[in-house]
Amino acid sequence: MLSTDQSLYLGISSSLYKMGIDDVFSNITGDVTISNNMAPINGNLVVAGKPTASSTNYYQLYKYDSSGISLLKNIYPNGTANPQNFFYCSTLNKVLFCASAPGFGLELWSTDGTDAGTQMIKDINVASTISGSIPSNFTQVGNKIFFTANNDTNGNELWVTDGTADGTTLVKDIYAGKTSSNPYNLTELNGKLYFLAGDESKEAKLWESDGTEAETKVALELRPGYTSFSIGKMAVFNGAIYISAKLYVDKGQELYKIEVPNTTLGAENTSKNTKVVLYPNPTSGTLYFKNIEKGSFQLFDMNGRLIQSDNIKKDHPAQIKAKSGVYQINITTAEGKTEINKVIIK
Repeated sequence: MLSTDQSLYLGISSSLYKMGIDDVFSNITGDVTISNNMAPINGNLVVAGKPTASSTNYYQLYKYDSSGISLLKNIYPNGTANPQNFFYCSTLNKVLFCASAPGFGLELWSTDGTDAGTQMIKDINVASTISGSIPSNFTQVGNKIFFTANNDTNGNELWVTDGTADGTTLVKDIYAGKTSSNPYNLTELNGKLYFLAGDESKEAKLWESDGTEAETKVALELRPGYTSFSIGKMAVFNGAIYISAKLYVDKGQELYKIEVPNTTLGAENTSKNTKVVLYPNPTSGTLYFKNIEKGSFQLFDMNGRLIQSDNIKKDHPAQIKAKSGVYQINITTAEGKTEINKVIIK
């Protein structure tokens, strides 16, 4: 399903339907069978399709405009281009997608809605002429488009493109070598990309990136040292990231809030690694402190009332004695430095 300013498009049983502002549905497929992959471009529509009368399963790139639905480009003559993963990029005013061409697997393409303006951006997986790199998970952050792809050398990792071959590069090999980190839940917030990915630790980690290798780093360990987790959907709401996740053996799938760019949920500063890290956060009462040898803490409710104060010792967790809710915790190191964080008691 796809909506524009004037119309709603739906792919139903290999046919394309359009509903206008009058709420009337009409079948606009004509003699073309579609695969339900589509995207808007300059008031028109690009879609993967093939002639209904054809006995082959050769999908090519089609367009829908005021004249109806028609072939936009025959990307793979005598074969299937299988266009998919369409994504409209506003800064380029083009649709990015992946498709196969003779001698190439599923690689990165773009179209401006014309035959001449439809071309492959880059052959990312030069070693494969069958599967290709399969670019997917396109997400726009400013004038950069992030996506995932497999170049056969680094596995399925995070890539970025500006719409040119030279500007299409691997951001970071998060899981070094051919093993894939499989980035997923790519989400934009405050001009950065946030996503989940698996590295050698096999822990649940939230990553952030500005499109450079140096600034692609762990933003938050959801539960340090824990590898038996399940992550669902991730979304941005009211300046924060919300994740559906199962992080504890004795609890089901729960909703977690991550405040960005604050480190309030245990996110450590990976560039300097000097801030005190609290985990797990949210907590059922047992709270660990990382990056501090000894010190003290004071726990306040959100009205400023002191609830608890105690000493901090290395590798000794604190037992928080408070009701469920959100609290402010002031941590004072042995050197007299004070840090303020939030802690959530479940």
